[in-house]
Amino acid sequence: MTRTETNIDTVSASSIANDPVAISIRDACCYCGLSRASLYRAISARQLDTRKFGSRTIILMDDLRRFIASLPRGSP
Repeated sequence: MTRTETNIDTVSASSIANDPVAISIRDACCYCGLSRASLYRAISARQLDTRKFGSRTIILMDDLRRFIASLPRGSP
């Protein structure tokens, strides 16, 4: 067995699904509770970075978390 085969065997499909590196706009809306329009406004204002793969737009989870963390705190 090669080293590559061993590495692939140790990563299960469920662990990949539970910790995605990037998600779609639709999934980002579900994740953070913001509307699609709100996310696109943030993207247009360059507050949130996106990536393109063909026609598909994706958001890196690190970028989404950073964007959410940058939002102002609510009043108590």
